[in-house]
Amino acid sequence: MSTACIPVILSRRASFAAGLLDVAPILLSALPFGIICGVGALEAGMSAGQALLFSLAVFAGSSQLIATQFLASGAPTAVVVLAALAVNLRFLMYSAAISPEFSRRSLPEKLGLSYLLTDQAFAISMRAYAGDRSGLRRTSYYLGTALGLFLAFQLGNLLGISLGSGLPAHWGIEFSVPLIFCALLTTAIRKRSMAIAAAVAALGSLLLCGLPYMLGVFIAALLAIIVGFLLEEKVDAA
Repeated sequence: MSTACIPVILSRRASFAAGLLDVAPILLSALPFGIICGVGALEAGMSAGQALLFSLAVFAGSSQLIATQFLASGAPTAVVVLAALAVNLRFLMYSAAISPEFSRRSLPEKLGLSYLLTDQAFAISMRAYAGDRSGLRRTSYYLGTALGLFLAFQLGNLLGISLGSGLPAHWGIEFSVPLIFCALLTTAIRKRSMAIAAAVAALGSLLLCGLPYMLGVFIAALLAIIVGFLLEEKVDAA
């Protein structure tokens, strides 16, 4: 009897290691991203303890940067919260897409897994699941990717908080923020509707840059989301 079609079930440890190995190349970018978020929190007026708790509570680099920039500009708390929520709306889609992989987990376990969800952990895990990698334990693999990113990002935050404004200016580390967002943007644009939405966001941000509290960015993002939603079926199906 042939056993060629019988999959080899990996152990939890092996699946975790596989996830950690797959995410390893991205950890080098997560560290400086965390440093920038830590420095940004201090520049927004937070104490070291507040900045650390903020990073641990939110754990979302994009919204952390947006929130600290809004706080630094003196924006009202309601505007800061709305901006952060708008940036994080994509996680509703991420969680809905990946939830079937964790259907057997309890509610507390799912809550813990959702806390660790990031763009990179989602993309890497879904790619591995779709590739039907033999015998992967879904949760263990996801934890390998997600925990690796969490530790690298929080270590970066801790370094940023510790160093504060003592980072040498010639490093130009603040310039890596737009570079990171550009990298995320180029990998995310896979459809024409996404490209149009990105163009709307860019144009809207430029036209509305004079609004107080960086509201132009917030409004432009909402317009881009609406445009992308309306055009998704019409443009991509054409």
